[in-house]
Amino acid sequence: MIFTTSPLVAFIKSTDDGATWTKPKIISGLQTVSVFDPNTGEAVRSGDIIPEPTIDPKTGQLYVVWQDSRFNGGHYDEIALSTLKDAGNTWSAPIQVNTPTGRPAFNPSINVNSSGTVAVTYYDFRNLADGNTATLPTDI
Repeated sequence: MIFTTSPLVAFIKSTDDGATWTKPKIISGLQTVSVFDPNTGEAVRSGDIIPEPTIDPKTGQLYVVWQDSRFNGGHYDEIALSTLKDAGNTWSAPIQVNTPTGRPAFNPSINVNSSGTVAVTYYDFRNLADGNTATLPTDI
């Protein structure tokens, strides 16, 4: 189970169908700054404190994605990914997986198909025109 405990992304594991759980193990710091409309500054509802995990069905490799502002100096959220390197002891350093647009990326989702291909989807404002305060075009 992946979760946040401010300001950290962490996980716990059960090997007995949930009867007992390990102590939390830290994956990474959580550096979300939330999501705001770039033209109006109004808050946009997002899953900024909700990491999304998945598992490779063949290998058991674990992955997790979340919103994070570390890739742009804390100005806006983008999408971070980390993967478990061994039997639950070491997670990779977070990498940026969204295409940088200079605008927020948020609400990531992740899946691994049966051939091991990892897919991450997310929303962003790549096509939002500067000065557009009437609508909020959002891409996925």
